[in-house]
Amino acid sequence: MEKYETRVRSAKSKATQDAAEKILEALRRALDKAENLDILFDKHMEDRTGKYIVFCANLEHMQEMIEKSKEWFEKVDKKPHIYSVYSDDPTASRSFAEFKADNDPKHLKLLYYIDALNEGVHVPDVSGVILLRPTISPIIYKQQIGRALSASKSKNPVIFDIVNNIENLYSIDAIEEEMQVAIQYYRSHGGEGFVVNETFELVDKVADCKSLFDELEGTLSASWDIMFEQAKKYYDENGNLDVPKRYFTPEGYSLGLWVQTQRRVYKGDVAGNLTQVQIDRLNSIGMRWESASDVAWEKFFASAQAYFDEHGDLNPQAQYVDRNGVALGSWLARLRVYRNSGIKNRYMTEERIAALDKIGMIWSVPDYIWEENYAAAVRYHREHGSLNVPAKYVDAEGIKLGQWIQGLRSNRNGTAKTVKPLTDEQIARLDKIGMIWGSKYDIQWNEAFTALCDYHKRFGSFDIPASYKTSTGIALGKWIRRQRDFYEQGKLSDERIEKLRGIGFKLEKADPWEEKYLLAKAYYDEHGNLRMPGDTVINGVWLWKWLNEQKNIGKGKRKNKVLTPPQRSKLCKPRGTSPEAPSPRPRPFR
Repeated sequence: MEKYETRVRSAKSKATQDAAEKILEALRRALDKAENLDILFDKHMEDRTGKYIVFCANLEHMQEMIEKSKEWFEKVDKKPHIYSVYSDDPTASRSFAEFKADNDPKHLKLLYYIDALNEGVHVPDVSGVILLRPTISPIIYKQQIGRALSASKSKNPVIFDIVNNIENLYSIDAIEEEMQVAIQYYRSHGGEGFVVNETFELVDKVADCKSLFDELEGTLSASWDIMFEQAKKYYDENGNLDVPKRYFTPEGYSLGLWVQTQRRVYKGDVAGNLTQVQIDRLNSIGMRWESASDVAWEKFFASAQAYFDEHGDLNPQAQYVDRNGVALGSWLARLRVYRNSGIKNRYMTEERIAALDKIGMIWSVPDYIWEENYAAAVRYHREHGSLNVPAKYVDAEGIKLGQWIQGLRSNRNGTAKTVKPLTDEQIARLDKIGMIWGSKYDIQWNEAFTALCDYHKRFGSFDIPASYKTSTGIALGKWIRRQRDFYEQGKLSDERIEKLRGIGFKLEKADPWEEKYLLAKAYYDEHGNLRMPGDTVINGVWLWKWLNEQKNIGKGKRKNKVLTPPQRSKLCKPRGTSPEAPSPRPRPFR
């Protein structure tokens, strides 16, 4: 505001000064109404005890921002936990570890840092990021906001772009389109599990203020002739007028915005007037009236044409850069992703696709990501003998094999939203190393069935205690009881019934009384009596209580309950014989 007030006072034209003063007054009112940061944070920090990463420019800036924390975050938490990390800090690793481990349910957690963690660090439960550092690098910007976009699905992450990086680097439409292309790419390559956040909402709290600043800048801008001289100087130095939108000359003129405005006026997109003399003068210094996107297309296509003329094909390595510094390899790779994603966009027109086809464009190249994951699957199968990969398994090379395998199943079973199904060759290769295509529940059932077969082979029976678990943690005792419950309820599939009956397993439930009697008989056979402690529990059955209940039933102390003659005979102990030997004079068990 102070800068613009000075410029308004020093304006040479009275008309310019009056017009600028009106905009300046409107800007003052808009700023007065704009919400301060403490209110913004209070409104939009939905996770008020969550973890937020705060990007700062340098150490001095970080210290200044930390001092502001009480003022800015007081409405959210009066005593937030504050951590700081920067590259020259010998305690950085410890501070970061403490931030990750801090799960205090009552306080906000803030990590202030510089440079050190732009890439290679993942905080799975981060609730958002706060950008206080201006950047001109799209790569760094993506690394910063990626900390929030990779949060778990249970989070609703928020990005506070306090320094307006998004407008300096991108248009909102470009970000939405790029996200959709990336999402479709992962889904078409069996990477459904990698996609966490698919959409975003833009909440622009200072849109009116920014619009007024732009209007004020335009009012105070130099005359057309002065800006033309700046454009000519740029052309003389660079050989073109491909001026970045946010470019300012060393003298402070916003040349990028001015060149863009000339194009928009020329096309009739905005109000204004360009004389033929002005158009001719701009043409004389290489003005391109197409959009920046069109200019970029022609530059890259010319490079592609030259590569084809020299090599006879259009399949350079992804890292290839031509002699003019044009990154042709990565550009062609992006075009393949655009084309194969199935998403229509303004850049990949039918006309441009046809132009590329004429010079040998190869739209399908070996899927290196798929091959890399398949190699990891082969290694896992060799080591473990199966592809029953845990969902969260990551191998020694960092490949998220568990997620990849899950994505393949979703792809094959038709539950994944994918535009690129698996090929017959890929399916055959996976079948060869024991791929199980069913759901995770099918896999779990098959694992338990295999364990049941192993138990029967080892012990010769299916009399499995309810509490029995295999060495791999399968609760086999509970599992067989669930199968009998499902069978009784009509919820067990014919295929599974057939498999269980095929190994001699009886699905009909045994008589509960008979099961408890067998436990009592086993105890008697081992101890020679039934004098057991009152808290004796075997296989989940409170056996002492059950035996005591049988005594009371036998003595007629329980209404509507009787022991059948065979039950009484089994529980009576003949003198000098086993519990089940015949005897003319049985006596009740003790």
